[in-house]
Amino acid sequence: MTKLIRFRELKEHGVLLGRRRIDQLEADGKFPKRVPVSDWRVAWVADEVETWVKSRIDARKSGLGMLGTGRDKRRGRGRDLA
Repeated sequence: MTKLIRFRELKEHGVLLGRRRIDQLEADGKFPKRVPVSDWRVAWVADEVETWVKSRIDARKSGLGMLGTGRDKRRGRGRDLA
């Protein structure tokens, strides 16, 4: 059965980012798309979020998730915020 999780539950699934950063990553296609639950509520598919967290862990193993490996053009900082 597919489980949906709310924003405040993302932390329990290993997502330690704020709403604004999640919105940015989602818009860039780098975070799972939200699911509209009602006019005023959204959620994410738990399996997709867990896959995203695992991909971040795997990126660490390959060196892609290390600080200083990319540039955040939006702020001009020499780090990868995703």
